[in-house]
Amino acid sequence: MDIVSGIGAVTSALGIAKTLRGIEKTYDEATYKAQVADLINALTDAKLAMADAKESLAEKDKEIERLRASFESKARLVPGDGGYSYLTDENANPVGYPVCPKCEQVNGRIIQTKEHENSGKARCPACSEVYTPVVCYLPQGGGFVTKQHKESADWNAAMSRSRTTSYF
Repeated sequence: MDIVSGIGAVTSALGIAKTLRGIEKTYDEATYKAQVADLINALTDAKLAMADAKESLAEKDKEIERLRASFESKARLVPGDGGYSYLTDENANPVGYPVCPKCEQVNGRIIQTKEHENSGKARCPACSEVYTPVVCYLPQGGGFVTKQHKESADWNAAMSRSRTTSYF
């Protein structure tokens, strides 16, 4: 019997017990009503316990799903520069900033760090640890870049485009 069916059965039993309480008996009516009241209290406690169990099971199911997703993500990690682990793209190339080593080892969570302040630093959005130096891999396995390298490359590309016309 699953939890939802159990709660339904207990609710039905409560209804029956309440009906029994209304029946008039000629013998020792006070004892009969006291026992029915005890039955109602016991069934109410059972219903509350089952509701708590249902909530507990839902929390455990959520944790199992989180661990399953974490396990699948961990299978997609590859080592990168600096000894950090990186998430991968569909071709198994490292992408983005590294995964937070603290969250991965302590909590079993795969949290990708984000760029922090300036080039070469990354901060975990979950635990706020800052790591330096880090490498940010570009998508499609195109190598790696720090913010400073990217800004320099963008500036060089802009300069190259502006030099298409002759200055002389």
